[in-house]
Amino acid sequence: MTTPATEEKRKKFELINMFVTTISVIVMGSINIYVTYSQNNDRLEFDRQNAQSILSMQNKELFSKDTEAVKQSELDFLKMGYEECQKDGELSFKRIQAYADVMFTIAEKRDMMVARVRGACSVNVKTTTRDNSASPVNNAESYRKSGVAFLQNKQFTEAADAFINATQMTPVDASLWNQRAYAQYRSGSYADAMNSISVAIRIGSNEERVNNLMAINAAKILCAQGRINDGNNYIKQAINAMPGLIATAQKDGELITVCQLSLLK
Repeated sequence: MTTPATEEKRKKFELINMFVTTISVIVMGSINIYVTYSQNNDRLEFDRQNAQSILSMQNKELFSKDTEAVKQSELDFLKMGYEECQKDGELSFKRIQAYADVMFTIAEKRDMMVARVRGACSVNVKTTTRDNSASPVNNAESYRKSGVAFLQNKQFTEAADAFINATQMTPVDASLWNQRAYAQYRSGSYADAMNSISVAIRIGSNEERVNNLMAINAAKILCAQGRINDGNNYIKQAINAMPGLIATAQKDGELITVCQLSLLK
């Protein structure tokens, strides 16, 4: 027979036990949610890193320069170097060197090409410096603006020339190389566009928007060359590596048409 005091203790014990059990369930549930959330985040991060690694390999495979492209790059560099060194003599070689740094990844090749330009221009260095105060000063930004204006007017060859001048002035800007590649692609100069987008990808950018546009333009150039499968695979892999890309890609009717994509999902 239980006494009132004993019954009261039993009820208190049951309440305490119920409270502790409830708290334990809440705590364990919270832990499970946190663990699941962390595991999902870890999995997403792993998938993203894996996709980025695959994209990096595709960049090397698809945009490594073949023999013909290398020859064209050398010719472009020599042409630019000879023109540039006539402007303000020795000062021009700082720009020529910077341009060489992004055009040639092998140091020996880079030094050789700069030496060729310097050798051809050395006899003119002392005589080419002149007063340009009466001439308008063009810089990379002015060339870029001209290029954009030409693009808007569908003057693609002129746009490409403007962006070429811009990259010569500021050769380490991936955005300018990307715009140069797009203008060359629109003008039908697919080999030149391939060279330019290769440089843009190699330089890279810290801006998500620029990286998105580079991926889209790279796919367009591949597809325009008749490499539809390569273009499709590239843009899809880029989307896996750069989650913010899909919204931009879905709105790009030119990409969908050129690469014959039914719909990016």
